[in-house]
Amino acid sequence: STSSSQQQLPPACGARQLSKLKRFLTTLQQFGSDISPEIGERVRGLVMGLVNSQLSIEEFHQKLQEATNFPLRPFVIPFLKANLPLLQRELLHCARMAKQTPAQYLSQNEHILLNTDTSPVDSSDIIMDVNENGKRRTPDRPKENGVEPMD
Repeated sequence: STSSSQQQLPPACGARQLSKLKRFLTTLQQFGSDISPEIGERVRGLVMGLVNSQLSIEEFHQKLQEATNFPLRPFVIPFLKANLPLLQRELLHCARMAKQTPAQYLSQNEHILLNTDTSPVDSSDIIMDVNENGKRRTPDRPKENGVEPMD
């Protein structure tokens, strides 16, 4: 029957959003690795926990900010809430076809999630800009009477 062969592919409507989400997660992991290999590993573990439903989106968000010491942009939580279920459905489907649990499947096929071949998103699109003392940068404002305005 032809209906079973069609079920093997995730719905095309989700494909673009899935690639955005995968690129987003890959960028986070690479951003962590740019800070240090240990942080890169921690971020990778958080991503895996998120996708495997071991962490809620809010827990992931909080632990990610703790791991990297960088605040994420406000769109991150709504973006994950909108797109993560698609990815989890795809993972569940692929795992069932391989007769594995999603966690087993993901651990053996991590490359489908964290694809280093795709061009990552600029991390500044995801991470808030922070200056050396850990405060968010304010946009450059003209000096008033030659003096920096007080924040």
